[in-house]
Amino acid sequence: MVKEKEIKVITLGRITLEDKRNYARAMARALMSEYGKETCERVLVKLKNSL
Repeated sequence: MVKEKEIKVITLGRITLEDKRNYARAMARALMSEYGKETCERVLVKLKNSL
């Protein structure tokens, strides 16, 4: 059984830049509700640099 807070990504075929952006946005929203804004901004900078 999948836990509620577990985030799974299933990709079919190649991952495009748009997919990465959409994924980053979804992650940002999930993190924002979970941890608050300051933490998210730090995480987003790291995430953006890794893409």
